[in-house]
Amino acid sequence: MAFEISTTLKKLMLRHGNMSISDLAKATGLPQPTLYQLYVGTTKKKKKKTLSILSDYFKIKVKQLTGEEKLPFYLPETMKKQLGIHAIPLLTWDDLYHWQDKVDASNTEEFFTTKKSVNLRFAIKVINSEMAPTFPKGSILIFENNKKITNNDFSIIFFNQQNRFFIRKISTANPLLYSNPFTLAPNKEKKEKLQSKDIIVATLIEARLYF
Repeated sequence: MAFEISTTLKKLMLRHGNMSISDLAKATGLPQPTLYQLYVGTTKKKKKKTLSILSDYFKIKVKQLTGEEKLPFYLPETMKKQLGIHAIPLLTWDDLYHWQDKVDASNTEEFFTTKKSVNLRFAIKVINSEMAPTFPKGSILIFENNKKITNNDFSIIFFNQQNRFFIRKISTANPLLYSNPFTLAPNKEKKEKLQSKDIIVATLIEARLYF
C-alpha cells in the first residue's frame, strides 16, 4: 500500500501545480517528515488522520489516495486558467440527495465549461432513454441553482412524497405547475400543481446533446 500511496501522492502534487513537499506541508499542516515518508513510500504506519487530511485537501476519497480506487480525471488549476475553462461537478442522481450541502464538493468527476457563474452549477449525465428524444441517452445537462425560472424551463424537482428527483418542465402560472413532456405529446401535456414540500433544486441552463 505504501507504494500505491507514494504513486498517487506524486500524481496529485504534480496536478496541483507541481507542489513540493514543503508546499504540501504548509497547505495541510502536516509535518514534512511524515509527507516525505509517504512520498517516497518508506512509511509503514499510515495514520488514518493523515490520510483523511490529505484526501480532504485534494478532494478525493481515502480509497483513491491509497490506490484502492482509481483517481478521477481532472485538469490542474493552472491549465484551467490558461485555457479559460471552469470545472463544475458531474453528479450522479444519488449525489442529488446531498445537493444542499455537498453538491459542490463531494463529486469526484468534473465537467468543463467556458462559462463562469457566481451561482452553484452542476452537470447530470442522461443514463437512459426515458427523456428521449428531448434529451437522448448520454447527453450532459447543466443546471444552476438560484436561477430565475421562466415559463417552460426544465428543472430538477425533488418530489417529497416519492422521495425522488425528476426533470420536469415548469409552467410559471400561479401556482407553479409542472408537466412531463417526455411521455406525452406537446398538445396533450397534463399539468399538475407543485406541492408545498416539493423542491425545485436547480434549473437547466445548457444541454449538450449526444445522438
